[in-house]
Amino acid sequence: KRKGNLMRWEQTKDGKLIGHQHISCEGLSIWQTHASVGVHPPNSKARLFTGSQDGGGLCLDEGGSWLSKGGPDVGCGDVWAIAVAPSDPNRIYARGCGQEFGRTENAQSAASCADITWKVFNGDDKYFLAMPNFLSNGMIGIHPKNKNRVFFACSREIAYSADGGQSFSFHKLPNKKNPYCVYVTERAVYAAGERSGIYESTDNGKTWKKAGLNDNPPRAITNLLKTAYKGGTFYAATSEGLFRKYPNEKWIRITRKEVPVMDVVSNPLCPKFVWIGMGYDQHGTQKGEVLVSANHGDTWRTLYEEGTPISDLELAVGPKSPSLIISSYGHGVYTVPLTKDCN
Repeated sequence: KRKGNLMRWEQTKDGKLIGHQHISCEGLSIWQTHASVGVHPPNSKARLFTGSQDGGGLCLDEGGSWLSKGGPDVGCGDVWAIAVAPSDPNRIYARGCGQEFGRTENAQSAASCADITWKVFNGDDKYFLAMPNFLSNGMIGIHPKNKNRVFFACSREIAYSADGGQSFSFHKLPNKKNPYCVYVTERAVYAAGERSGIYESTDNGKTWKKAGLNDNPPRAITNLLKTAYKGGTFYAATSEGLFRKYPNEKWIRITRKEVPVMDVVSNPLCPKFVWIGMGYDQHGTQKGEVLVSANHGDTWRTLYEEGTPISDLELAVGPKSPSLIISSYGHGVYTVPLTKDCN
């Protein structure tokens, strides 16, 4: 019997997890979580937001209960993607089952979850923001220095807004490939999806060029990541495992081909640490695991193994230490406090 859908551990310097603690699942009535993010308000250890199937969006101030008040509001019961603006943790975007999306301006500064306000945009379907064919937290990308520059992966194209979602322009990938995810750096935006490989644009999606895995691509690419290692190391989470690319080198697969990788995150304070969420695939899920690597993906060990597919991973960097947030499609949300020690 499950005691809670949120679990805490302490991590020792050698990577062991000790002192696990269950937090009550009161207020969260469904286990099929799709995406979760975290911020660190001044008066709280941590504040979590999660999106679920049929249960809507929920918010939790650590030590309290999950509340629908303050949770991501997207105008419908399913919340599929949530993203915090890197330049302002008060700004969060959320997308769900329709063409609407939600946005908040006080995710971190609000005194409590109940004081957070959300505004729903595109309720009149003015813009065609239909969901991609494959749903993941990667379908929202926010510029790292400008919270108003946001990209959405939609069913047939990439939507770009320069004004925080007030208006959009639309751009198709080459050969009209269906995008599943979008990733934004200071100088470029990257998009990938259904048998497309990865494409790069330096003009907000007006033009694209091939950026990798375009020949014989995986069926689905669901998330992308770039770290500072070696001046820019890329990772791609795909239906056929995790791929990595060092600067001036080719893309290589660094996990098993037969197990889908849904998401990949890294600690910006210690980029050698990389985590992947495995098992979730809308075409047929498999055993879920979270693996961690302490050498940029050369070797891996199991961090979490509950059996249910992992739908999303996020890293919340707080004033004391970062936390890994795990969303599982069946067992709810877990957090793992991480040490700042890179050794």
